[in-house]
This record gives sequence, C-alpha cells and structure tokens, in this order.
Amino acid sequence: MFSPLARAAATLAVGLATQVMLPAKTIFVDSRVSKPGKGSSWTAAYADLHSALAAASSGDEIWVARGVYRPGHSRSSTFNLVHGVKIYGGFLGTESSRSARIPESHLTILSGDIDDNDLTDETGVTRDPDHIRGANAYSVVTAGSA
Repeated sequence: MFSPLARAAATLAVGLATQVMLPAKTIFVDSRVSKPGKGSSWTAAYADLHSALAAASSGDEIWVARGVYRPGHSRSSTFNLVHGVKIYGGFLGTESSRSARIPESHLTILSGDIDDNDLTDETGVTRDPDHIRGANAYSVVTAGSA
C-alpha cells in the first residue's frame, strides 16, 4: 500500500498534468468567409492562415478551405509553421471530418505572389516560371525559428 504522503504526491501530479494538458483543437480558415471569426468553425473561420497559425498550439489541427492564401505583402513575408501543429487543405468549407476533404477538387494554394499579378491557370497556380511577374515572397513557408 501507499503511504499518505505518496498518495498526496500522486494526486498532486495527476492534478497538475490535468491542468497543463489542454485538449487539441481544430482551427478553421476560409478566405471566402463573409465575416471572419476566431476559427472555431467554418462559419466563424479565420479569413487568413496567419491568424490561425498565431492561435495554434502543439497538437492542434488547422483546416484550410479551398482558395489562394498569400503570406503577406512584402518579399520577406512567410507562413511560419508552429511546432506540432498539423495543417490540412483541400476542404470545401463545410466538412465535419478530415476524411471528408477532397484535395484534388478543392485546391488550397499557398502562393508567394504577394502583388497578385502572376499569370495563373483557372486553379490559381502558376505552372510556367515565365509567368511569374513582379515581386514574390522569398520563402512562402518557413519552419523553425528565424
């Protein structure tokens, strides 16, 4: 059997672990949302990926609806990934499970075309390097600290 001191220590350890461990959440992003919210659902989605990344913690998932997402307006703009956060695209913006997404039909594009003047196809993708115009971000996505 455990002594009263050992039981108290175990109870304290479990209590602290429970307080520190927050449940992972799903954060929603949809550039087409009419009134951006705090990312708690598709109808209250963030309109940009930066806001979702700023709100995310390790263990969270970010679901990004179809569309083109740019990192900002300067060449040094980038999407800074958050350690332990998973980002999924390919959503229409109505799904309630990750398995319902269809990436090949609902393209989610992270574009470095910061001045929105590259020549793209109907999906928003620049497939020919000769079609890049003006300024583009140096690194669309970065991982780790700068």
